[in-house]
Amino acid sequence: MQCCVGNCTARQTPTPNKVVLYLSRVTGALTAALSWYRANFQAALFGQTRPRTGFPLIQVPTLGVWSTGDTALTEQQMLASEQYVAPGLWQYRRLDGGHWVPRDAPTALSQVLLDFLGDAQQSVKVSKL
Repeated sequence: MQCCVGNCTARQTPTPNKVVLYLSRVTGALTAALSWYRANFQAALFGQTRPRTGFPLIQVPTLGVWSTGDTALTEQQMLASEQYVAPGLWQYRRLDGGHWVPRDAPTALSQVLLDFLGDAQQSVKVSKL
């Protein structure tokens, strides 16, 4: 299986040069990609670390998964997400890998999800209509 950029396999990350070359062949793609990264360059601007006011807390079991090699999302940002969730409904897991956890650690992520979904099913009361 090949990824969309160059001749790398699905589990490899293409080099920056291959990404730029690929994007330069699609009209407007490189400009759009660079604009997105420029707007989100600083991690502090990428996500808030304080909850917005006026929104109700999430009332369902919620799982946050962060990987140790993520260069786009800081662990502080992920941990701050708990502030948006009602007490007792937040779970957090840290995995090894990069920004693309499903690609970098598919087995570990699958197990975390199965465990979480099993726990969530036990903790949620389902009412019949």
